Amino acid sequence: MKKFYYLSILLFLFVWGCTSSNRQELVGKISFLEWKNSTFWNEESYRFYTVNINKADILASRLDSVNYVYVFASPHCGTCLIEVPRIYKIMEALPRNAEKIQLIAMDEYNTEPTNTYKFYGVRTTPSIVAVFYSNKMVKFSPKFDILSDLIEHIE
Repeated sequence: MKKFYYLSILLFLFVWGCTSSNRQELVGKISFLEWKNSTFWNEESYRFYTVNINKADILASRLDSVNYVYVFASPHCGTCLIEVPRIYKIMEALPRNAEKIQLIAMDEYNTEPTNTYKFYGVRTTPSIVAVFYSNKMVKFSPKFDILSDLIEHIE
Protein backbone atom coordinates (compact mmCIF):
# COMPACT_ATOMS: atom_id res chain seq x y z
CA MET A 1 0.00 0.00 0.00
CA LYS A 2 2.83 2.41 0.85
CA LYS A 3 4.51 1.68 -2.50
CA PHE A 4 1.30 2.53 -4.36
CA TYR A 5 0.96 5.75 -2.36
CA TYR A 6 4.55 6.87 -3.07
CA LEU A 7 4.30 5.82 -6.71
CA SER A 8 1.11 7.87 -7.08
CA ILE A 9 2.76 10.94 -5.59
CA LEU A 10 5.82 10.58 -7.83
CA LEU A 11 3.64 10.15 -10.89
CA PHE A 12 1.59 13.23 -9.99
CA LEU A 13 4.74 15.33 -9.43
CA PHE A 14 6.24 14.14 -12.71
CA VAL A 15 3.12 14.94 -14.74
CA TRP A 16 2.60 18.28 -12.98
CA GLY A 17 6.25 19.24 -13.47
CA CYS A 18 6.17 18.37 -17.18
CA THR A 19 3.02 20.32 -17.92
CA SER A 20 4.01 23.39 -15.96
CA SER A 21 7.53 23.60 -17.40
CA ASN A 22 6.35 23.10 -21.00
CA ARG A 23 4.01 26.09 -20.83
CA GLN A 24 6.20 29.15 -20.72
CA GLU A 25 4.41 32.34 -19.82
CA LEU A 26 4.29 35.00 -22.49
CA VAL A 27 3.57 38.50 -21.18
CA GLY A 28 4.47 42.01 -22.24
CA LYS A 29 5.93 43.22 -25.51
CA ILE A 30 7.17 40.16 -27.33
CA SER A 31 8.00 39.35 -30.92
CA PHE A 32 5.76 37.27 -33.11
CA LEU A 33 8.73 34.91 -33.42
CA GLU A 34 8.72 34.38 -29.64
CA TRP A 35 5.04 33.42 -29.85
CA LYS A 36 5.82 31.15 -32.83
CA ASN A 37 8.58 29.39 -30.87
CA SER A 38 6.33 28.85 -27.84
CA THR A 39 4.05 25.95 -27.08
CA PHE A 40 1.09 28.22 -27.88
CA TRP A 41 1.82 28.28 -31.62
CA ASN A 42 -1.05 26.95 -33.75
CA GLU A 43 0.62 25.56 -36.88
CA GLU A 44 -2.69 24.61 -38.52
CA SER A 45 -3.99 28.17 -38.24
CA TYR A 46 -0.81 29.40 -39.90
CA ARG A 47 -0.57 26.74 -42.57
CA PHE A 48 -4.20 26.79 -43.73
CA TYR A 49 -4.61 30.57 -43.83
CA THR A 50 -4.20 32.10 -47.28
CA VAL A 51 -3.18 35.73 -47.51
CA ASN A 52 -4.81 37.72 -50.30
CA ILE A 53 -1.78 39.48 -51.82
CA ASN A 54 -3.87 42.37 -53.19
CA LYS A 55 -5.27 43.03 -49.72
CA ALA A 56 -1.76 42.76 -48.24
CA ASP A 57 -0.62 45.51 -50.62
CA ILE A 58 -3.57 47.68 -49.57
CA LEU A 59 -2.74 47.13 -45.90
CA ALA A 60 0.94 47.97 -46.49
CA SER A 61 -0.01 51.29 -48.10
CA ARG A 62 -2.43 52.13 -45.28
CA LEU A 63 0.27 51.39 -42.72
CA ASP A 64 2.27 54.30 -44.18
CA SER A 65 0.17 56.66 -42.03
CA VAL A 66 0.46 54.52 -38.91
CA ASN A 67 3.06 54.82 -36.19
CA TYR A 68 2.30 51.43 -34.58
CA VAL A 69 -0.31 48.70 -34.62
CA TYR A 70 -0.46 46.89 -31.29
CA VAL A 71 -1.95 43.41 -31.25
CA PHE A 72 -3.04 42.49 -27.72
CA ALA A 73 -3.34 38.72 -27.42
CA SER A 74 -3.32 36.12 -24.70
CA PRO A 75 -2.21 32.50 -24.86
CA HIS A 76 -5.27 31.83 -22.67
CA CYS A 77 -7.63 33.10 -25.41
CA GLY A 78 -8.82 30.58 -27.98
CA THR A 79 -9.44 33.22 -30.65
CA CYS A 80 -5.92 34.60 -30.13
CA LEU A 81 -4.41 31.17 -30.68
CA ILE A 82 -6.05 31.19 -34.11
CA GLU A 83 -5.49 34.85 -35.06
CA VAL A 84 -1.86 35.42 -34.00
CA PRO A 85 -0.45 32.90 -36.53
CA ARG A 86 -2.63 34.48 -39.23
CA ILE A 87 -1.31 37.95 -38.40
CA TYR A 88 2.22 36.56 -38.55
CA LYS A 89 1.51 35.16 -42.02
CA ILE A 90 0.03 38.51 -43.12
CA MET A 91 3.20 40.24 -41.90
CA GLU A 92 5.31 37.88 -43.98
CA ALA A 93 3.28 38.83 -47.07
CA LEU A 94 3.52 42.60 -46.56
CA PRO A 95 5.91 44.27 -49.01
CA ARG A 96 6.75 46.89 -46.33
CA ASN A 97 5.72 48.18 -42.89
CA ALA A 98 5.47 44.75 -41.21
CA GLU A 99 7.70 46.03 -38.38
CA LYS A 100 4.94 48.46 -37.39
CA ILE A 101 2.79 45.57 -36.15
CA GLN A 102 3.78 44.70 -32.59
CA LEU A 103 2.53 41.98 -30.28
CA ILE A 104 1.72 42.51 -26.62
CA ALA A 105 0.99 39.29 -24.78
CA MET A 106 -1.48 39.45 -21.92
CA ASP A 107 -1.76 37.06 -18.99
CA GLU A 108 -4.91 35.16 -17.97
CA TYR A 109 -6.21 38.29 -16.21
CA ASN A 110 -5.75 40.44 -19.37
CA THR A 111 -2.91 42.43 -17.85
CA GLU A 112 0.74 42.79 -18.79
CA PRO A 113 3.76 44.39 -17.07
CA THR A 114 4.28 47.36 -19.43
CA ASN A 115 0.73 48.63 -18.70
CA THR A 116 0.30 49.54 -22.37
CA TYR A 117 -3.11 47.87 -22.16
CA LYS A 118 -4.16 50.40 -19.50
CA PHE A 119 -3.00 53.36 -21.56
CA TYR A 120 -5.13 52.24 -24.53
CA GLY A 121 -8.05 50.93 -22.45
CA VAL A 122 -7.75 47.32 -23.60
CA ARG A 123 -9.93 45.00 -21.54
CA THR A 124 -10.27 41.91 -23.74
CA THR A 125 -8.23 39.90 -26.19
CA PRO A 126 -7.77 39.88 -29.06
CA SER A 127 -7.73 43.65 -29.41
CA ILE A 128 -5.93 45.74 -31.98
CA VAL A 129 -4.92 49.35 -31.50
CA ALA A 130 -3.66 51.44 -34.43
CA VAL A 131 -1.82 54.62 -33.48
CA PHE A 132 -1.53 57.08 -36.37
CA TYR A 133 1.11 59.77 -36.86
CA SER A 134 -1.73 62.30 -36.58
CA ASN A 135 -2.26 61.12 -32.95
CA LYS A 136 -5.54 59.50 -33.96
CA MET A 137 -6.12 56.10 -32.40
CA VAL A 138 -8.40 53.27 -33.52
CA LYS A 139 -9.17 50.31 -31.26
CA PHE A 140 -11.08 47.22 -32.42
CA SER A 141 -11.47 43.48 -32.00
CA PRO A 142 -11.26 41.33 -35.12
CA LYS A 143 -14.66 40.01 -36.15
CA PHE A 144 -14.55 38.23 -39.49
CA ASP A 145 -11.32 38.05 -41.48
CA ILE A 146 -8.29 39.55 -39.77
CA LEU A 147 -6.81 41.04 -42.96
CA SER A 148 -10.11 42.62 -44.02
CA ASP A 149 -10.65 43.94 -40.49
CA LEU A 150 -7.21 45.56 -40.49
CA ILE A 151 -7.86 47.22 -43.85
CA GLU A 152 -11.31 48.41 -42.76
CA HIS A 153 -10.09 50.03 -39.53
CA ILE A 154 -6.76 51.43 -40.76
CA GLU A 155 -7.75 54.09 -43.28
